[in-house]
Amino acid sequence: MILPKHEGRFLSLTQPELDRILAAMSIAHPELHELEDMDPASLVAYCRDSHISQAEVIMSLARDPHPDAVSAVERLLGHEIDRRSPREVEIERHKAEVASRPSPPPPKPASSTTDTRRIELLVDKCPKREGTSAHKLWQIYKSGMTVQEFLARGGTMAAIRWDLDHKFIALSDD
Repeated sequence: MILPKHEGRFLSLTQPELDRILAAMSIAHPELHELEDMDPASLVAYCRDSHISQAEVIMSLARDPHPDAVSAVERLLGHEIDRRSPREVEIERHKAEVASRPSPPPPKPASSTTDTRRIELLVDKCPKREGTSAHKLWQIYKSGMTVQEFLARGGTMAAIRWDLDHKFIALSDD
């Protein structure tokens, strides 16, 4: 039975939408062929008298791709139908998931011994504790030297990565 709260949706059907509903429902209810000049109010009364639910009316249109049938279903549901294929839904879900991921960290410096990027010191004095191996490595740095020169003097890529991450140095391409 059509609930009173849904009657307004039925009463707002256009004639082409009503015609599609009647054609679809007449398969399960052949007596609808005999009824002439049925308007939306008559359809509501017929469904009420025949104990036909809103769901049954909507399901009778489920396989009808005609725009009037789709429009009728949307009107009876009270919202638009998602017309995307399952594949389109999956692609959009994947795109949204990828877009929501955090951006990857910037690339680490190359470990190649032919790295010609220049090292720029960003601090005035050595930030490393005296007497440590890190302090000794810091003493190798000279502003303007290349990564290759630093590595050739005994520096390590690990030291460069650490100092980059802690904003003690920067690398620039020349």
